[in-house]
Amino acid sequence: MVVMLVLRDAAPGTQVVSIPNPRVEAEEHYYNAKHSKLQELGLEPHLLGDNMVESLMSFALEVRAPFVM
Repeated sequence: MVVMLVLRDAAPGTQVVSIPNPRVEAEEHYYNAKHSKLQELGLEPHLLGDNMVESLMSFALEVRAPFVM
């Protein structure tokens, strides 16, 4: 898990806790959404890389201080 690896270096001692999925609909259901229109317009999807996750975690760690109790 990328987040755990980034946090290990950025915030030693931080724990990542998994929580149950809060969704109420069934995991498998009849609706089969397709998201092809944006790709037809030229969007090229990409996964979050280590650098982006590290940047997001760095920002989150900066702004979390007022909320930590």
